[in-house]
Amino acid sequence: MKTDREQILEKLQSVNRFEWEYPESNEFERDTGFDAPEPLPEVFIKRLEAVGGKGYTIGTPLEFADSISRLANVRNWRIIYCPYNDLGKFLQASNVNCIKKEPESGNYDVAITRCESLIALTGSVLAASSHTGRKVYTAPDVHVVYAGVSQLKPCIKDGFGAIQGRPSWMGLITGPSRTADIEKTLVMGAHGPKELIVFIDKSC
Repeated sequence: MKTDREQILEKLQSVNRFEWEYPESNEFERDTGFDAPEPLPEVFIKRLEAVGGKGYTIGTPLEFADSISRLANVRNWRIIYCPYNDLGKFLQASNVNCIKKEPESGNYDVAITRCESLIALTGSVLAASSHTGRKVYTAPDVHVVYAGVSQLKPCIKDGFGAIQGRPSWMGLITGPSRTADIEKTLVMGAHGPKELIVFIDKSC
């Protein structure tokens, strides 16, 4: 007998799929609705910054670690959560002290995560449970994403198509958390991080 989850997934898979239109190459074409043709990293950063995020390109993981070190000193980041051993080694070499276990209280300044892909069309980060729990995307004040240039995708369809397996959850993060529900006053960090910073590593 099939479980409830298997029955739901079977029904979802039987639905007719919508065919998206999206550029085949690594550069956008004018007839796709984008601006003038640009490489994906430049397009993604432009779209990300348009929704309040910050984006940077870097050449190596060590350059990423050095950037985090400078930000930590300037911004006085005290508790930085990074669950990845490989990134942790570079961060340690740059004198960045990180915790590998997420505090149960959710009391930390910065969370460093990876992602499934980066969506250039919307400047979004596609995240899923294969990398970390969902609390990490809501608890800290600052969310830092480390991604390789190969993870850049033109459109949402490409991002979902690149996901391996069936994660228990996934979601698109477009800029910092915000709301204007109360008296139409924009409040940053209402339901999640106040800042979203994305580093794109050109070496991977």
